[in-house]
Amino acid sequence: MKALRFLFFAFAGIVGVATASMASETLVPSNKLKVNLTVGTTTSFTGVAIAINLKQALPAHVLIDRAEFAATRDALPRFELRDEQNNFAFELDKGRAAAAETMLQLVEQRTDVIEALSNRRNYIFIDKPLKIKLTNGDYLVITPKVLKEATLAELELTEKDREMWVEARGGAHTLYQNKIDFGMRSDAADSSRKEFVLTFSYFGVPVQSAPWWSVAAKGQLSTNKQDPLSKLAFFPLTVGRWFGLDEGGMFSTGELRAWIGLEGDQPLNKTRINGSFTYTTILPNIIDLTFGDQRRLRLKPVIKVSAEYWNEINDDRVPDNLQKGGRIGCELYYFIPVMERYSFLIEGNVGFILGDTFKKKHNADDVVSRFDVTLGYEVAGADLKVLAKYSFGQNDINFQRDDRLLLGLAIDLFKTIGGAHAESGTK
Repeated sequence: MKALRFLFFAFAGIVGVATASMASETLVPSNKLKVNLTVGTTTSFTGVAIAINLKQALPAHVLIDRAEFAATRDALPRFELRDEQNNFAFELDKGRAAAAETMLQLVEQRTDVIEALSNRRNYIFIDKPLKIKLTNGDYLVITPKVLKEATLAELELTEKDREMWVEARGGAHTLYQNKIDFGMRSDAADSSRKEFVLTFSYFGVPVQSAPWWSVAAKGQLSTNKQDPLSKLAFFPLTVGRWFGLDEGGMFSTGELRAWIGLEGDQPLNKTRINGSFTYTTILPNIIDLTFGDQRRLRLKPVIKVSAEYWNEINDDRVPDNLQKGGRIGCELYYFIPVMERYSFLIEGNVGFILGDTFKKKHNADDVVSRFDVTLGYEVAGADLKVLAKYSFGQNDINFQRDDRLLLGLAIDLFKTIGGAHAESGTK
């Protein structure tokens, strides 16, 4: 009896091994692969998606084994975007690779992929064959040569795709409001001393289930605490919504938003409550200094019209009517890429100060303005720009005037929120 049982299990093991060894591997020809490139946003992802459709290569009633694909994702080959001359452009994150029933999908939300995909002769390079297990136990095999043939010249971002990418990240307005730079200048009183200045701006949705609610912060900090242009602002509550996203034109596309927050100078000698209402829209993109370099992302200029109410809260020595004021004004943001690696960023605001008693207290002019003009150079292989920034005008907190030239570094304007998800945007 024991001998029979032993023979039974031995036979079963041999059959199992034989069955496993019968799993076949089929080489997929390039004409059985269909590649599709899309740009957009879902509830969990914003960016570029490359779909490799295997439906024509699959046997009847057989699908991709999705569980096996997910379990063996670490063993996948390295995925790269390369140009026709085999020059490396961008590595795709295989950790985000996914399988559906009949296709594979590579998704990417880093901004660099926009420039890489702007070359019309790109293809996907893999450093070893891609083996895909099917639900019947067999495998489809895609060789590096076949994937190159199937994807070459199929991975192209059109101008409309670029606009959709900007829209998916909250529009040009959101991109302009997420940046940080650091610079140095000589002290105005003593040229042998150096001042260091940090400028930052953030705008984002803290809770994805409440896309109507955003948080904003911006400021300029200096090692010189008495810097005339230094200021801080924090808006824990901003409520608004874009409209006319399908229009993509001046006044037909825009945003209405209400803001409530605090702002003040760097030493907080002057702080105030700010309640504002803004209307934002885009302007025609009339300046093109790329000279035909299609890899550069060209944002449309953004203009914001605002009405602000101010109430100072840290000066009990003067009557309340002297602490209340406001402004009606507008702001402009315009990023201009120049050739392959240079850029101009123009930012400015002009406002008409309200409240005669408020203006007397602060010795403020009727009209207050400030402009920043930044020349940047993108450092190859890094998310940084070398910059020279010239600022001139008045601070609308303390109404002091100054101008200066800063030399420093900036984190790339677009890569600062490259992975962020936004629910709305503009073209």
